[in-house]
This record gives sequence, structure tokens and C-alpha cells, in this order.
Amino acid sequence: LDLREIDALCLNLQALIRHARVPEKIRTAVDAQISSHLAGVSKFVVRSSSNAEDLEGFSAAGIYESINHVASADNVFQSIKEVWASLVSPRSVRLRQEVGISLDTSYMGVIVQEEVEAQIGGVMVTTNPMNRAGDFRNVYINASLHSAIEVVQGTEAPHQYLFNTVEGGGRTLSLGANESQESKDAKGAKDSNGARREDLSEGNKKMLQRLAFAGRLLQSHFSPDYLFNSPVDIEWLFGPEGLFVLQLRPYSK
Repeated sequence: LDLREIDALCLNLQALIRHARVPEKIRTAVDAQISSHLAGVSKFVVRSSSNAEDLEGFSAAGIYESINHVASADNVFQSIKEVWASLVSPRSVRLRQEVGISLDTSYMGVIVQEEVEAQIGGVMVTTNPMNRAGDFRNVYINASLHSAIEVVQGTEAPHQYLFNTVEGGGRTLSLGANESQESKDAKGAKDSNGARREDLSEGNKKMLQRLAFAGRLLQSHFSPDYLFNSPVDIEWLFGPEGLFVLQLRPYSK
């Protein structure tokens, strides 16, 4: 795996996966499950679920594919193949090698979910990841006005906040890289390209404060012991229908 040829072999293997026809038995099974559980859904998210992610010391955040805005059966199956292929991308193969995870024992499952309309989304960690000693007061939240996918995959610098779930209140750590559309007349910081960066509205920040408290309750509910101090990593969306928890897992630094 230290040879230069590995990258080319990975890319060739990915191409083989992308161009292979999904076996009819699998197509039929997937169609049946979508019809049973997601009937009437117009858009889907196809995302990775590997046994080589969300591990202690290796979260694998952003190295496998998750594809949104999938709107047809053909696109569902092509997206499934894209997720399968991401298991053997040069980057994922080399990163797993660095932490001692064998390619021979790495597998890729796929989750097909309904894509819900969202006004804001992101990732929450029920601790302050910058405090190495642990932090039972603060919850760290990354938020995007576009999609949680951009935050998870690292394609967008998000708004970043710390919310205190004991005394209350919160503070803004970063305004992210993109211009907010919430208040075009508001004054905000500008990035290196001169685009105006604005903080989220007070209404959205109040929603995030409630979200932080909900995250603390979820941490307690899923605690592996009676100490209730094991932080969790939560991917979330907020839209017209309310709050959606898309994924919850133990937090790994």
C-alpha cells in the first residue's frame, strides 16, 4: 500500500464499480424497500454506512460519499455505486492504512433516506472539542444555511457556536465563509474575497440553544453507563416540519 501504483489501481477499481450493473436481485430488493418505507418521497439522500467509520480514533468523517438530491430510480442505483466505490478511493484506502484498518475487513453498506426540506442544518457535538479536559457545560454546533452535507463533507466553512446548557447563553466562534441571505442590510464581517459574512438571526440562534439542550438529553439517553458523560456527535436539520436528527453516534476526537 506504500507504492505509487496504488492510487491508479484504486481509481480503476472505482471505475469498475461505477460501470457495473447492479444485480437484478439487489435492484428488486432495494425497489421493494423503497416502495414499502419511502412511498411518495420525491427526493432521497444516499449515504455511506461502513464498518470502517465512526470508530474510536477514526471517525472517517467526509472520506466516504453521501449524495443528496437523488430524484429517480436510476439515480438511486448510480448513487449506491458511488457510495460503494468511495470505500476504495485512494484517500480512504490510505487513511485506513494509517490507522491499521485492513482493506480485507472493510465493507460498505448504504442507507437511502428521505431528503427533507431544511432552512438550516449541520453537526452538533455535546462537548467543547477544543477543551481537552472535557466540558459538561458547553455544546459545540456547526450550522449551514444550505445543507448539513456541506458541513459533514467539509465543502463549506460553517457558522460555529458554543451554547452553555447549564447557565444558558451562547457565543459565536465563527461566521463561516459564505454570505448569509437572512438580512442583506445587516452589517457583518467580510471574507478575503470581500463577500459579507453575517451572523444567524436571533430566531435561529434561539433554536440552536434549544437544540443544544436536546443534544444534552440525547447524550444522557444513549449513555453507555450511569455517568452520562460520553459526548455524542449529531447530524441535524431544521425546516418547516421541525427538527430532524439524521445521525447520532459517539463522539470521537
